[in-house]
Parts: sequence; structure tokens; C-alpha cells
Amino acid sequence: MEQLPVDTKEKGKECAALPFVKRIIKGHTIVKQKYNVAPKIAHFDFGDEPANFEDSVSVNCLVASGDLPLDIEWGFNDYPINSYSGVNTSKMGKRLSVLMIDSVNARHVGNYTCKARNLWASTAYTAQLIC
Repeated sequence: MEQLPVDTKEKGKECAALPFVKRIIKGHTIVKQKYNVAPKIAHFDFGDEPANFEDSVSVNCLVASGDLPLDIEWGFNDYPINSYSGVNTSKMGKRLSVLMIDSVNARHVGNYTCKARNLWASTAYTAQLIC
């Protein structure tokens, strides 16, 4: 636990600095407790309408919360994306991965799963691409 000095005017107050850090002010110190937080993936989908053949589509996998470091991977119908033609992924920072298909065709129809893992847990979120 880390202790930090604090102004006595704040004595007895409680606040949340981050989703996974709670600071409780006691006397003249702040006691900061860190909890192990599993990753949580924000909702994503390919839209309400079916994709047209040769359209470009993309989805973002944002790990909105969870302890760092994070591993983010994509799957297509339970197989790793890196082995599938015509689908590209790109990690953008520590919490975001983008999946892109430049020209949709019949072989791209199916379930796309984003998997996020940290030291404490793993989670997955799936969206279906239809044409």
C-alpha cells in the first residue's frame, strides 16, 4: 500500500481516483489500495445492415478497463485471424485493436471474436458479420 500526504481539510473524505484504485483519506495520509482488475471489452458490431460484397468494414476492440499489460487477439470462427486471408488487424496503443476487411466476400461471413487477457483473467467478445 502506498501512502501519500494530504491536506487536513480533506480528512474523512473518500474518492475513486481510477476504476480500480480507491483512495481513503485517514488523518494526514491517503491510503491507496489497488485491486486486480480483469479486462472488459466494450461492445462492438459490424452495423445493423448486412455488408455488401466488396464493401470495406472495420470494428474496434476497445478494452475499456482492466489492469495492464494486456494481450489482445482476434479470432474468426474459433481460428486465429493471422491465418485468415483478407483480414487485417492492427494494435493501436495499449487498449485498442482494429480489425479491417478491405473487400468483403462470402468467405468473410462469420463470427469475429476479440480476446483480451491480462495477468488476472481473460475475456472475449464476439460480433457476427453477415452479407
